[in-house]
Amino acid sequence: QASSPCLEHQLGLNQQSLWRSFDRSVCVTYCVSMRQPMARCIMLVVVACAMAPALADFSGLAAASSVGSRSAEDSNATAAILKAYQEVLGDGAVLFEELASVLTKFAVVGWSVLSKSPDGQVNKEASLLLTTIQQMIVDLRLDNIARGNSDSATQISSKLAAKLEMPNPPSCLVNLGGIVSALTSARWNRLQGRVDCAQPGFNAPTCAADIIHAIEDLATIVEHMAGAAFDCANYSMACTQSSAMIHRYLADAAQTSMSLYSLCRPSEASGRDAICNAKAVRVVSSVEESLRYAAVAKLTCDGESGDEQSSEWWSKNAAALSAWSSSILGDAGDDASEGAVHLTGTAATALGEVAAALSTGSPGGAAATSTNITELSAAIADVAKDVSRAMRELDAKVHSISRDDASLSSFEDHLRWYASGIPSALDASARSAVELFEISASSVQQARTQQEFVLIP
Repeated sequence: QASSPCLEHQLGLNQQSLWRSFDRSVCVTYCVSMRQPMARCIMLVVVACAMAPALADFSGLAAASSVGSRSAEDSNATAAILKAYQEVLGDGAVLFEELASVLTKFAVVGWSVLSKSPDGQVNKEASLLLTTIQQMIVDLRLDNIARGNSDSATQISSKLAAKLEMPNPPSCLVNLGGIVSALTSARWNRLQGRVDCAQPGFNAPTCAADIIHAIEDLATIVEHMAGAAFDCANYSMACTQSSAMIHRYLADAAQTSMSLYSLCRPSEASGRDAICNAKAVRVVSSVEESLRYAAVAKLTCDGESGDEQSSEWWSKNAAALSAWSSSILGDAGDDASEGAVHLTGTAATALGEVAAALSTGSPGGAAATSTNITELSAAIADVAKDVSRAMRELDAKVHSISRDDASLSSFEDHLRWYASGIPSALDASARSAVELFEISASSVQQARTQQEFVLIP
């Protein structure tokens, strides 16, 4: 039914709203990978076509109603966000262009492992997950081609061939499922970004959140592919996995800070104390989780304890990751520069500031004071700034390393090369979030100044 006018117009070509940019591959994945009856698939298409016009009109009204709130966003922040969008989610973005190739190599390795493993329920579940991943790879390639982007052939070789055994079947399944989940989320955020980051529906904080969320998804995909390399094929990629987990949690901190920015502006946060409190605490918690895995990366990326059979380029990259992890932990004697960001101190300071800003209760159990939203936002803005600075430091370290001997023919090396591009993307998107916080802080300060001017005789 790909040539259906309804599908083409409502679900594929018209980019004016999320529902009109709905990807046909969602239907394909639902019908084929999940083995759904044809009648149910047809019903899905019919309902989507019937609802699309109404939903498109509704989303158009929502976009129109938000124009006033968007007009306050500074042009510098808008420029930074759109630049980050083009780098991460836009046409030709390397992280999405290369994702299909990396996943294709991963799937080949996965099928090789299953072909040599004893038959059983684990193999059946793993086969279903790999089939789903393969269908999603097809969707990624079709999306790239449909938007005029290149889609190069994938050459495959692997150092895993001699070690094809499954040491941890349950965790292997968990990692395969994690790839499917994160890939689904990444593709959804890319579709959402094409709406939130484009006219006439451009919304600065929502666009920034889409970008950062997509980066979190991509880091999660890397984490689970590296984890599956060991749990499914007994090949250690511990440095790649632990560094991806640092990026994942720092991206979550930045994305949650954008959510707090959208929902908890001082002038609009009345009655949202519980929501704002929870989001602020999650930001700090995510930074703490990133530090937990920085302690792991400091060891796994250092020398002989790192990834197996790595190239000289990756060995140098891993050493830089280890040094950077030591730096953000604030370890004594690290080789960081004097102005380096120590996220351990950032998290500790933010935790104290968030606690001081939270509402306090009276002896009878009722809230005596409400949350100080201005102070809460200021604390989270400082966290966002330090996350951005930390990622900029890492990006500078890894991009100063020559990649002349970096080969992309094997799954392992291609995954390492792919993972090395995440810090740059996270730096750009986190920096755009900081721009918005600075605008908000400036607006609050201006309002206070005006009030003081009125009050002074």
